Amino acid sequence: MPCNGGVALASGDSKSSATPVRSGRLRLVSGRGSEWAPYVVRSEAQYWTGSYGQTNLADSCTTYATANIALSGTTGTTVSAVGALANGFGSITLGQPSAAGKATVCLDMASSSDGCTAGTPVSIDYLRGNWTDSTYTADPSATVLFGRAAQNTRGKWGFLYRRKNFQAALVKPRPRTPGNATRISFSVVRAVCLPVGSGWHCRSSRRR
Repeated sequence: MPCNGGVALASGDSKSSATPVRSGRLRLVSGRGSEWAPYVVRSEAQYWTGSYGQTNLADSCTTYATANIALSGTTGTTVSAVGALANGFGSITLGQPSAAGKATVCLDMASSSDGCTAGTPVSIDYLRGNWTDSTYTADPSATVLFGRAAQNTRGKWGFLYRRKNFQAALVKPRPRTPGNATRISFSVVRAVCLPVGSGWHCRSSRRR
């Protein structure tokens, strides 16, 4: 994985024994989020350890631009920003969509059509991966679900966000009770919202 001005090695090239060379790929991570907010797709540089893809924390130089991203789907979202890799991780920010649904993000790494075609390929085909078959020739892509939650292990629909609100209230001491100090009671309000049709269904509970 070339870095800091390096070049990709072709078959038959030689290197110094002190130069580490890794077989790598760039991964885009799928996810889901609210249709009322932007979403950040994470990119990750990986190298093959012999058993699995390990994050390449040494990669802080791989870059790409908005013009290198191919975006498809019916959500109306657009690529609003990109972040170059730092310690192995980068980002692609999608703007708030106009509708719920699925968007597919793909990084065009070369002029050949092995995955997607963007306005301008980024020319880092050495970071293509084995996303569609056993050869490392495919552009990385990710799927983002806006306004949709995934099913859990019990086959029930999950939730996009879950939060607990803590509320504190001062309770006055009872009269004629020596040594009775002011007490503070806490209550927990928990709300879970699920996407139902074109709207939301929220259920809350309170515990003391």
